[in-house]
Amino acid sequence: MRAFALFIAMGLMLKPIPASAAEFEILDPRPIGFDRIAAGECTLRLTGQITPDDGMKITRAIEEERLIPIRSTDLYINFPNGLPVGHALCLESNGGSFSGGIALAETLIENAIATVIEPEKTCLSACAVAFMAGTMGSSNSDGGSRMPYRVMDLTAQLGFHAPYVNFDRLGKSIPPEVAEESFRTALSTMVLMTETLQGQDLFAATERFPKALLMEMLNTYGADRFSYVDTLDEAGLYDIKLTGLPEIGLDEGSWPRLCANLTGWATGRRTSPWAPDLLSWSYQVNDLQSGLNPEAPMPETLLRLDWPDDLPEPDPAAIFRQVSSRHERCTIYAHKGAGDDYSVYLRANGEQLQTTFRRAEPWQTLPVTTDFSTLAANTALPAGALRTLYPENSLIEVATNETALPRFAPQQIWAFAPPPEGAPDFDFIYLGADNRASLAAGMLPDRLEIRTAPYRLVDAELCIDDTAPFCLSVETPDAPAPQVRILGPNVPETLRPVRYMRPEAKIGKN
Repeated sequence: MRAFALFIAMGLMLKPIPASAAEFEILDPRPIGFDRIAAGECTLRLTGQITPDDGMKITRAIEEERLIPIRSTDLYINFPNGLPVGHALCLESNGGSFSGGIALAETLIENAIATVIEPEKTCLSACAVAFMAGTMGSSNSDGGSRMPYRVMDLTAQLGFHAPYVNFDRLGKSIPPEVAEESFRTALSTMVLMTETLQGQDLFAATERFPKALLMEMLNTYGADRFSYVDTLDEAGLYDIKLTGLPEIGLDEGSWPRLCANLTGWATGRRTSPWAPDLLSWSYQVNDLQSGLNPEAPMPETLLRLDWPDDLPEPDPAAIFRQVSSRHERCTIYAHKGAGDDYSVYLRANGEQLQTTFRRAEPWQTLPVTTDFSTLAANTALPAGALRTLYPENSLIEVATNETALPRFAPQQIWAFAPPPEGAPDFDFIYLGADNRASLAAGMLPDRLEIRTAPYRLVDAELCIDDTAPFCLSVETPDAPAPQVRILGPNVPETLRPVRYMRPEAKIGKN
């Protein structure tokens, strides 16, 4: 019976894939610059099924001096002594031993080794757990410190799921004590994973394994079920760097979204696909010529106790932009760092978030709902190409002239003011690529009531074949914001102000 219980416990951790062990390869025994790691380069590679011995392969390589360890003590968050260097492990695996993935994670954290998933490569299950342990040195304190450093390409596949029991291999009849043992093993494994990956470095944007990801992972059970990281919201929330990005145009409307995105991710907030990109209002963007906001977060408030005496504190003249809104404030520094272009100090107004720090890249100025496939299909995105439009300027004061609404098209989301009595009951319309529209009623994301109906695009009109069919057309009267006119055979004519409109994803090389 005990042997049978052990068999189940082992089956709990395994994804049924070929039994060949992972191959470990040293590509470069010397550490490389983090600019190269941020671009997706590696010094090490692990390919194949994850096993409990994989972490020891790296440890033995260091002990046998086949791999030069990182011995520098001058790494610091702003890297004043030059470009930091480190090792990076490229991962390609469909899974394997869950406990092996945790052991590999421990090795990566202990030795400050970053992780990378290259273009078109896959990292699932136990591999995904190890990937989240990618680490770099981030402090010049005795013994150094650690912070997460994970890189994946837009075309790579990163998927998580909970440990599971492969009951098909164990027969139809399972003794109760064996089932209980397997359940206990699952819980202890999750505890071990959490203990290994918990914690947050002083200068890290997030925990190594954010709570939002843990919840998503536990909610995905089964051998072939995965929660994939495939949108900017997930990459930002889980603090994963991206490669294979198009050239992204920037303008003054980019900075409010950067501030909003970083603040949301810092508070662990997952954005509803129905929600606007800017959750606050009255945004202002200041540069040095416009005058700085004395209430915006300054880096001295965060780093005064930690800044070395022999180095100057950040120069306020290096401030690129300051953004403030009803709920958020950010000070943005422009620089060319190791894999990022901006340093941002941010604070949410209120008690939820104290002044904190985050590095940023241009992709983080895009709407969080943007998926990887959209970015991978473009070589360049002009400023505002995917931007949600807020025609009610009294709500969102962003420096942009783009207030005219485009024609109806697939993959758009339209949000409207509440309907008057007797009008069709919806607050949002999403136009799917399959000629079906989703109509959502209710302003709270967790309380939306959604129904679907076929739709047709007729000239400039959008016609919904709902229970009571109706058509919409965009009106631009002398009103504060554009409106849509709604009319149908059994629907009274109404005008609905447009609160915001998310344009369709622009797919195609350009």
